[in-house]
Amino acid sequence: LSPPEVPGVSRPAWFVVAASVPTALVWYGYYKFSVEEELFWDELLREGRATGCGGYGTLFPFVYAILLGGALTLAGVEQGSEVIEAGSLWILAGQEDGVD
Repeated sequence: LSPPEVPGVSRPAWFVVAASVPTALVWYGYYKFSVEEELFWDELLREGRATGCGGYGTLFPFVYAILLGGALTLAGVEQGSEVIEAGSLWILAGQEDGVD
């Protein structure tokens, strides 16, 4: 880490946003992984079975689909958007409805 600069150095807004988006995605990924893993183990210990996929089974297929779909789209392969949609459906399908 670098110490604060005196006087402070202003940064362009595009740079701040460009640095903030990946930070937010990493934070959300860690949060999503942690919550899904905690719910998985809690349900497994309480009920003896789990209806979710846990952190690994929820987040990793989504991340791989987004990365692969993005790479395919950049390479000009038409099915890239379908892979991204499949990853999006996967992460949405794992959402709890909160009704017991």
